[in-house]
Amino acid sequence: MKLWEVNTGRLIRTFDGDSDGVFAVAFSPDGKTALSDSDDGTIRLWNLQTGEEIAKMVVFEDGEWVTLTSQGYYVASENGNKYINVRIGNQVTGVKVEQYRAQFNDPEMVKILLEPSKE
Repeated sequence: MKLWEVNTGRLIRTFDGDSDGVFAVAFSPDGKTALSDSDDGTIRLWNLQTGEEIAKMVVFEDGEWVTLTSQGYYVASENGNKYINVRIGNQVTGVKVEQYRAQFNDPEMVKILLEPSKE
């Protein structure tokens, strides 16, 4: 996804993450964040100033969903946990999924991380 300055046509920032085409973007009223909806089945929350992906939501065909923060915390629908796997890069980890869930399935932390900054 690319962000352009409309008046000048200058490229402001490129956002990496969506593996397929982005077909919808919504900007926050304060202009600090944006949501992108992609053909890869994800909805991503972006920091427009830094280009950082703040969070990613995946909605599956059965209606279950998972939202992951860039820090690794997540929240899932009632049965969304069945879609969680642990992988770091291309390496399979020694972490059992249950251990990951115990540490990172934290709806309160996700809420805190997704709250707008008070700057």
